[in-house]
Amino acid sequence: MKAGFATIALRQLDVYEAIGHAAAAGFEAVEIWGRPPHTPDPYDERHTLAIREHLEQKRMTAPVFGSYVNSADPEFDIKAATALEIAGGLGSSIIRVWVGDEEPPFASDDDWRNNAARLKWMCERAADNGLTLAMEMHGGTLALAPDSVLRLIDLAGADNLKLNYQVNDPTNHDLEHSVALVGPHVVMVHAQNFVKSPEGSPNPLERSLIQDGLVDYPRLLRLLKPHGFHGLVEVEFLKGDPNPEVMLDALRKDALYLNKITAET
Repeated sequence: MKAGFATIALRQLDVYEAIGHAAAAGFEAVEIWGRPPHTPDPYDERHTLAIREHLEQKRMTAPVFGSYVNSADPEFDIKAATALEIAGGLGSSIIRVWVGDEEPPFASDDDWRNNAARLKWMCERAADNGLTLAMEMHGGTLALAPDSVLRLIDLAGADNLKLNYQVNDPTNHDLEHSVALVGPHVVMVHAQNFVKSPEGSPNPLERSLIQDGLVDYPRLLRLLKPHGFHGLVEVEFLKGDPNPEVMLDALRKDALYLNKITAET
């Protein structure tokens, strides 16, 4: 296991500044955010190679490309091909992908079959380049929960279709049950955390340092370890956003914490 940093957390900065702050905080690996300005649209090969060179100068790598390729997108094949190019240019081994635009209770049998078929198509092309696809476990998609993730993996039938694990509801989660189902398929983890807001606040939760919130990440990592998990555990968003001073302080503290718990697990 290794601590990592998703550059989306500093999306208001250019990608080189974001990488610089990640390096200064003690990270050795990043997930490059797949949207402008960190990843230009249309694809710019020179920019991609410049990011890789910058990472090498910082003695860092980008094992993950955080794409927004979605198997429900009408332009899926074009965007998938571009993501494969970008991942190759960055030297990444994992491409994060999204699955559909419906949650499982509202999806038809055709939705399941069509999205799984598209994932299989991309997985075949990714495998030619030694790449793995990691489905984003997220609301508003078919990959919302452990049982739906397993259904997608079964339908797609691709050995390199895996999971980016994240807790979607910090107030209602069962790590033991969830990891027991999908643990063998997890290749990366997005870490963010929340605490309950003070009484009278408009939102029930507020973002916290990863070490302080409702999700017990050391426990999650202990549960994942017997399944052979050895991927990145990444800071995805930062406490204090959008206050730069608070965010950078949180970055340093989250880096220390994730480096500690990944080394100890």
